[in-house]
Amino acid sequence: MKTKMMSLASKLTTAAMVVSMFAMSMPANAAISLQSDVMSSYVVNTNSSHVITFTTAAAWDAGDTITLDMSAVADITAGWALTDIDVYAGGEKTLVAAGCVADEVTATAVPATDIITLSLCAASTQIPAGQIVIDLGATATTGGAGDSSHVVNVGTAGAHNITVAGTQGDGGTIGVTLTSGAATVMSDKMGRSMISTASSHTILFTRYSPWNAEDTITIDLSEIAVLASFAVTDVDVEAPVASDQTLVDADCDANEIEVTAVGSLITLELCAGSDTIAAGTTMVQLGSVAAGPGVDAHFMNVGSTGSKALDIAGTTGDVGTMYVSLMTNDQIQVTADITSALTFDIDTLHAATCTQAKPDGGYSVGLGTLTPGTAKTADNHICMMLDSNAQDGAVIQVKSLNEGLTSASVSHTIVGTYAAGATTDLSSAVEAYGICVLATTKAAGSEGSDPQQVLPYNGSCVVDAATNEVGGVDNADFQTMVNTNGAPLDGDGYNTVDVLVSAKALSTTPAAIDYTDTLTFRAVGTF
Repeated sequence: MKTKMMSLASKLTTAAMVVSMFAMSMPANAAISLQSDVMSSYVVNTNSSHVITFTTAAAWDAGDTITLDMSAVADITAGWALTDIDVYAGGEKTLVAAGCVADEVTATAVPATDIITLSLCAASTQIPAGQIVIDLGATATTGGAGDSSHVVNVGTAGAHNITVAGTQGDGGTIGVTLTSGAATVMSDKMGRSMISTASSHTILFTRYSPWNAEDTITIDLSEIAVLASFAVTDVDVEAPVASDQTLVDADCDANEIEVTAVGSLITLELCAGSDTIAAGTTMVQLGSVAAGPGVDAHFMNVGSTGSKALDIAGTTGDVGTMYVSLMTNDQIQVTADITSALTFDIDTLHAATCTQAKPDGGYSVGLGTLTPGTAKTADNHICMMLDSNAQDGAVIQVKSLNEGLTSASVSHTIVGTYAAGATTDLSSAVEAYGICVLATTKAAGSEGSDPQQVLPYNGSCVVDAATNEVGGVDNADFQTMVNTNGAPLDGDGYNTVDVLVSAKALSTTPAAIDYTDTLTFRAVGTF
């Protein structure tokens, strides 16, 4: 049963994860909008960086100021420096403490009042109304490494406001909530967000209290999921993350965690005699993400849409709330049609082998004069290119007009009778005619199958006809010569099949100059 979990001490409040926005007071011009402050820590009396964002309704003119009154949220220490702040307003601004020139911004802070003042230098180009982002502390990196220890959260938990004002004219407040040691950095990564659907959960939160023996952490899923057939195998606990804890559902021993569920409330209790688990980040996995293996169907999303709360509590002292959103449907079906495609081309080439380039040698193969008793292979190669996205592959087939080399003038045929299971060895044959596949190729790195020769066209086949083993040609039906092994083939523009034509005459074969045959090739894809 895996995983050990950590105690959540302090209070984990809703504001630890969510930045609140409050209605703002309106200075002379208008109120800022879309304002937020993302802090690295929401715990009282701790160092924290800030990413403060707001949108102005009016332009920022040269000589005008924007002030941030941080006094309700943070203490700015005497060590505060220019490197502790970055400002973005229509692009990143160059900040100076003094000696201001056009298009720079002076940035000053008064520790006694905790007010930061930003002044657009004289003769600067007007900055239009829009978003302004201010980084404080460790998030400020442009002028040097910012130091979050120069911006320290006040000691009072609860809702607080940063006040934005100045001669620029727009103003308002940005609300944040500080906690007295609550778990923060909370999230629930759900496998599915659709109502009435089984879903896994990966729940992360940071505890600020140790988890002592016999203390509990509770996870209340009642707004999110209905638990059915719950088992300890449905849960993994890592406390800290990457440190699996041992889980049991009874007979709890030291350094184990007992897991129980009542309704949709899961309770994790660190067994008596256990070592304390230090404060830190804890991960609880539910459903299929748990290695038990867990079952998503045991965590069925409720049937109503909207924002749903997941509450963390227990005797460790850490409490807090995170939110997930359930929706009517969380999936979009994407469809597409792929057009069936098959490209087949044949040519002849007078060369050692077929090449990648499309040959242009016409559509005839000449064997020339056959010397009785001596096999001969035509100089011209038959070059074929095949591409097909047929799911079950494609084949190249051949059919003969005459089933051999036929002379009308002497009424004789040098036969090439097709035999499915055997090749004809021209070195020993008396009289024969047929074809063999010299090579099949596929472009390097291209997709799909490698084409292969099929009996009786896969025998020994070289340019030297005396050693060739050929397959006969049939005039009754097309015979398969090459296949792609039941898979699509991407020839990528290469000639994928190189075919040779060979024949051998007898000393008694009637002389004539009109021996001929016509070979018809076709490619067939199975889609």
